[in-house]
Amino acid sequence: MAIKYERWLSMLVIALALMLVSGCLLPGTTTSKTSYPLKLTDSCGRDVVIQQEPQTVTVLNSWENDFMETIGAGHKSKPFMGGIGPSIEAMLNEIKAEKTDLVLIDWRREIDAEISCTITGKLARNGVAVYAADQTTIPKVIQEMKQIGKMLNQSQIADNASSRLTQALQKARDTLNASGPKTVFWEIQVNEGDDGTPKYSTIVPQSLEQSLLTEAGGSNIAVNEEPFIPGQVRINDDFIQSADPHYILIYGYEALNNRNYIPVTARDRWRDIKAVRENRILSLPPSFGSPSTLHDDILLLVQFLYQERPVE
Repeated sequence: MAIKYERWLSMLVIALALMLVSGCLLPGTTTSKTSYPLKLTDSCGRDVVIQQEPQTVTVLNSWENDFMETIGAGHKSKPFMGGIGPSIEAMLNEIKAEKTDLVLIDWRREIDAEISCTITGKLARNGVAVYAADQTTIPKVIQEMKQIGKMLNQSQIADNASSRLTQALQKARDTLNASGPKTVFWEIQVNEGDDGTPKYSTIVPQSLEQSLLTEAGGSNIAVNEEPFIPGQVRINDDFIQSADPHYILIYGYEALNNRNYIPVTARDRWRDIKAVRENRILSLPPSFGSPSTLHDDILLLVQFLYQERPVE
């Protein structure tokens, strides 16, 4: 009986050791705990000192909330309900009333960096613990997953999420060939111009969407155009016809939300565009570009743009 017990105990010890090595722990646990106080430098160049593990983190938008879920800190996330209006003071008062341990501010378009750092500085000067994260590229998102995960004592899950995205990025880069990037029109909205003709909104340069497209081997046809409004570049039929993109990306919800929406293949002036002639049009899922799906999203783009080369 003693021998059987010793064998059972030995097997249990081995199993536990394997679980520790593979990271198969209970949800919410980590293999390495963060030591506090912790000093970090955020994306605004500020030294941030976290005295103890934050239990509540105010996030300003749904993307940040999903980011928190992805790095295993969703239980700490506290969505800000006040919105971001023109008055930083009003926003400050709302956040101070929340009595949160930390405020997370991020931006995914370079054009938003200045205002984000202004808000960050204002909050910090008024005694609010705040961390600013530049998430305008895939490599920066990877880095912030690890850093914010460590800050919130969620290193194991955050590092796993970071590794998944890193692996997807490497697969994407390994798939690209020497033929050069594929020209792409990425439609995010359609509006009617003052003259009654349609105006097509596409992604802005220096943004997370641009990084996704570039890393997947795509070339944005409007990369050199100035934004019409922050977050949107608008172009017309003539521009798109002249650019003659090889591929077209379109958000899948566009047709559902706009009664006047005309499908790409039914647009009279687009019939001779290469992407339309060859039916290289992809409707993106509503979740596309979320932190929890980025690793799949980049591979989806690669598969679409390089259909002749499977992603291994």
